[in-house]
Amino acid sequence: MPRYGGLYVVSLTYSDNRIAAERNSISVDPRNGRIVAINQSASLTPRERFMAANEAIHTGNILGMPTRILAALASILLPLQVVSGLLIWLRRTNILRRG
Repeated sequence: MPRYGGLYVVSLTYSDNRIAAERNSISVDPRNGRIVAINQSASLTPRERFMAANEAIHTGNILGMPTRILAALASILLPLQVVSGLLIWLRRTNILRRG
């Protein structure tokens, strides 16, 4: 029985579903054994599927380490693009003011 009351949650994973495999669960009431809730990855809304895919990309669940490396590189390149764009804009505005 859970220590402070509540439910037992049994998580089910499927190896063929890498994006939302861990989003399958069954909640069971320990007092009478009844199933209280069933959560399946097949019943996710489009928004929840998008969030699950985003999480799978960042944790490497889709293609493993190559996906994690690609996400890290994209995260590093975004601030570099902002800084380089700002420098280019500042250089352009100084040239227009002088000339």
